[in-house]
Amino acid sequence: MKTHSSVLRDMLCDPNLKPSTIPIDTKSSDLELFLDYMMKFPPPLVRYWSTAAQLFSLADRYGCPIVHDRLRFRLGDIAMQAPWEVFCFASHENDSDLARKALEKMGQDLTRNEMTLTDMAAKDILKPTAPYLVGLLYQLERNRAVTWNKRSYRNDVNWDIMAKYFTPRL
Repeated sequence: MKTHSSVLRDMLCDPNLKPSTIPIDTKSSDLELFLDYMMKFPPPLVRYWSTAAQLFSLADRYGCPIVHDRLRFRLGDIAMQAPWEVFCFASHENDSDLARKALEKMGQDLTRNEMTLTDMAAKDILKPTAPYLVGLLYQLERNRAVTWNKRSYRNDVNWDIMAKYFTPRL
């Protein structure tokens, strides 16, 4: 009885085997990074959420959980640049630690750092899972700082406290 490796070796050594290209609809730089995440340790840093999203898509499409896991481990670094996206991703992965890391960085997100219960955009409400959205809304209600921000005419959100006490809720 032949083993899987001997069958594979026989296939690759077959003189009738002709080289052919495999069409993959992604940029070569993303494919190279995807292969680096598959083979290199430690994997390289990813700086942008758009790149991470592309790598997650490739990992799902080609069934590579190691790429998914390694990239997920590195998302704390991306949270500085895209905290809301990382928070939403964490909600779908049910990763409250990653969600807390993302919430810590929300103060630097100029589009969402002053988020309130009444002014969340519909597109934002639809991204996280329900338990994480409810947990966020609960924290927004409870942990609003008591200091008035004269520049924005509203109370500031203390994102460090939000992150510290955040838990998914239903």
